[in-house]
Amino acid sequence: MVKSTKRYKIKPTKKQLAKIKLYWAMAQAENALYWTKIGDIERKMSKVVGIRDMEIFHCDGEMAGVGNYDRTMELLQRKKLELPDKVCSATKQTEPRLK
Repeated sequence: MVKSTKRYKIKPTKKQLAKIKLYWAMAQAENALYWTKIGDIERKMSKVVGIRDMEIFHCDGEMAGVGNYDRTMELLQRKKLELPDKVCSATKQTEPRLK
């Protein structure tokens, strides 16, 4: 085993570590909310589209595409799913209207 000789210049104090832990807990809570919302979107998408167990795939922390849990549907890549800027801007995202 190779022993690391790196010396870190910054070492948080106990006070700083306590504050870091608080922000870590806040981030964990937000992450849990995110995955809950994504799960809700996946279930709604499955129901509306009529394909069971649809899933939004992630890669390297970003949404990569849509497929299904059983992998019986070809993964729809992000490029194929992106809406044109005229339809959906980053500042005015709304739920798509389905007929």
